[in-house]
Amino acid sequence: MKKKFSKIKLNILKYIEYKGYSKRKVYLDTGIANGVLDKETGLSEKNIELFISTYSEVNPTWLLTGEGNMLNIPSIPEDLLSKEKMVDLVNFLINNEDELMQYPIYKNYIEKSVYKFIHTEKK
Repeated sequence: MKKKFSKIKLNILKYIEYKGYSKRKVYLDTGIANGVLDKETGLSEKNIELFISTYSEVNPTWLLTGEGNMLNIPSIPEDLLSKEKMVDLVNFLINNEDELMQYPIYKNYIEKSVYKFIHTEKK
């Protein structure tokens, strides 16, 4: 018979798989008791708090509801997204490269933006 886990526990397991972590690593990192992630019971408020405080990159809304992005992805300021502000946008991306390049969505955006910027400047 297949185990039925809570949405929160399933989301934690998705995060663990995404990061390539073992459950043992999560137990050691967070202080959550061994075996908790294998039980059909839900998670206590304390265990959820331990998980969120340890893995702060996890979006709490996603963890609790499954809605939104799994990770707290830094946002690009709206005023930099216009064509007139392309130089400012490229500078923002370059200045925040280390943080942003962790996320594939931004890596692709940065590469496309720089490529587009270089090719529009040549005209």
